[in-house]
Amino acid sequence: MGDLPVIRRVFVLSALELLRNRIGLVLFFAIPAIFLGIVVLTAGTTPVPLKVFFRDETVSLLLSQEKTSLVFVSASVSGFISAYFSLVLFQQDFQYFRYCVFNGLRPTSLLLGRFALFFVMAVVLAASITVALGQMVSLQQAFPAFIGFLLIATVYGAFGATAGMLSKEFLVPVMVSALLADIDAAWLQNPVYYTAAERMEIIRWLPAYYPCQLIFSSAFTDRFNGRALLGSGVWAGAMFLVLLSIIVLRMRGVVRRSPP
Repeated sequence: MGDLPVIRRVFVLSALELLRNRIGLVLFFAIPAIFLGIVVLTAGTTPVPLKVFFRDETVSLLLSQEKTSLVFVSASVSGFISAYFSLVLFQQDFQYFRYCVFNGLRPTSLLLGRFALFFVMAVVLAASITVALGQMVSLQQAFPAFIGFLLIATVYGAFGATAGMLSKEFLVPVMVSALLADIDAAWLQNPVYYTAAERMEIIRWLPAYYPCQLIFSSAFTDRFNGRALLGSGVWAGAMFLVLLSIIVLRMRGVVRRSPP
């Protein structure tokens, strides 16, 4: 517990770093408002088919285009915003924190402070999306839907941070994160698309599949989707292990200087 003040200090400094990112703050509020607003203005009430996959069966639903699109867009927006903020959190100023480690900061204190802020960020993002969506769609299970948004934010946040750690440039990992989010969360996980897909086994291997299924089942049914929760947890854990491994490798060349 002796490092708790240091961890808290890293957490606070990291939070201030994110708050100074004006573009990021604008994106945090503007992207959900723009995308959900467009859905409200353009989506119709025509019924569209939706399949929700549980462990033992597939449930077929018929929902309005507007309701389906609002939930789906909320999931994809959560993934992209989390990937962007995680990229900022773990890539920018990384050399400065390496310097802090060189001067005596424990790497564990650095990682715990950064990961604590990452988790808080994901919780705030998921809660905000759930509350905003709940004002437009009557969610059958609000808390499991929140868990689904939290997990997709965690999975894509870890991916964005990993992309950032693998590149010294900022634009490249932003484009990579946006490309994966666009192909996976914003395209292939679209219930209108995958309901008619012929190779569903490919879609099921993508990172957003299980979180989206957890969100859809929680929003539109009263059944708990344990398989989706488990799959989302596995993806989140795997992505965090990859991210942690890359951070440790980049920290190996730093030799801590003994305090005077």
